[in-house]
Amino acid sequence: MTPAHGTAPTHPPPCQGFDPDYFGGKNILITGATGLVGMLVFHQLLQRHFREIRSCILLIRPGANGTAPERLDREIFQEEIFQALFRDPIFARTCGAQGHDPSPSAVKEAIRGKIRAISGAFVQGKLEAPALESQDFDVVIHCAGSTEFSAPLDEAYATHTRFAVELLSFCDRLANSRGRSCDFAYVSTIYVCGRQTGIIEETLHPKRHTSREMRAAIEEAIAHSRPVEMSSAGHRLAVRFGFHNVYEMTKWLAEWEIVEAARNTRGRVRALLLRAGIVTGTAATGWYGPRKSRFKVIYPYLYYISMGYLRWIPGRPENPIPMVPGDITARYVLSALQHRGAEIPVLHLTGTRPTEVPRLGPLARHAGPLMTDALYRTVAEPHRQKFQQARFRFRPPRLIPRWLFRLTFDLDARRSHLPRELEIII
Repeated sequence: MTPAHGTAPTHPPPCQGFDPDYFGGKNILITGATGLVGMLVFHQLLQRHFREIRSCILLIRPGANGTAPERLDREIFQEEIFQALFRDPIFARTCGAQGHDPSPSAVKEAIRGKIRAISGAFVQGKLEAPALESQDFDVVIHCAGSTEFSAPLDEAYATHTRFAVELLSFCDRLANSRGRSCDFAYVSTIYVCGRQTGIIEETLHPKRHTSREMRAAIEEAIAHSRPVEMSSAGHRLAVRFGFHNVYEMTKWLAEWEIVEAARNTRGRVRALLLRAGIVTGTAATGWYGPRKSRFKVIYPYLYYISMGYLRWIPGRPENPIPMVPGDITARYVLSALQHRGAEIPVLHLTGTRPTEVPRLGPLARHAGPLMTDALYRTVAEPHRQKFQQARFRFRPPRLIPRWLFRLTFDLDARRSHLPRELEIII
């Protein structure tokens, strides 16, 4: 999925200027707050703008883990970054916690006047969130999504495309009823362009097929596929339309659908498309994601490189790996909202100098001890005895793909069949 020659660097969109008071008196709605990006956006909003905002509403899907308020306490406020924030004396004074040295629980209670968690989910083509009808918000930061590249077609389409369009339509109805506009920020991905070479510009990327044709093909495939065939149907459609997987395809379609829906609102909803890179742990604290999503995406690769299990990988050395710390990505999201002007700006939340493949080795080896310790404490603790016996003789922890273990055995056998220019020593 790596763009062949990188992405255009992030820069402020054509605008009238930076508005430092943008969040003053605003009601903010955040989706996907139990995931990595959404949680970090919520954290940065509290840390940097808690005093200015009027309220922050978290739309959380209820489920086996409890109601929305229960998930806020168990899955968000219990994370290390929030516990550290609640222990910060400066933040305690900012939120008005009582006492000379307020405890984290006192700080948490002090912020509840501005923080609300409401239940909501996209079910069978509809946004099921009764409590949302009575809420008033000025800004929507839509971070909800799934990075499962082989997800069933119907789930990926509903999660990435239908949910976003339905939420924007809800914002339009709300803005129309109260007589003022609403800002809608959609967190997309820089891999939205699929199979494309060259510079990935900060603009919508057309394909041979229009968004209407793609939407019709997806809905037809969903209607004529059995549940067990959804994943394969999604992959076939993605390849047909020039993408690597269903994740890229549904994200691309979501961008075009959002743009069309926003233009139909006649200015009542102002859309902003924010393309995130490969989001990693935070630069400030080293926190590396919610417990449920640790050691996914690029983390297994970094871990095995740091341990010496992967000594080379196939690829082109000039290919960029646009890794960006999660807290920096969250700051980009909030900063982008503070710029005004462009009709529907598209911004890449990446750095101007992405990491190239050969640099992965030194970076991973430098972080190796920290990653090993994190793996032990969070994932591999039940397997400690087996892990200490031999590096390939223990059962892989549940969150680490098993194919990585198989890959280490047959890489050397396949190495001789690759052209020399496609071999990267790491």
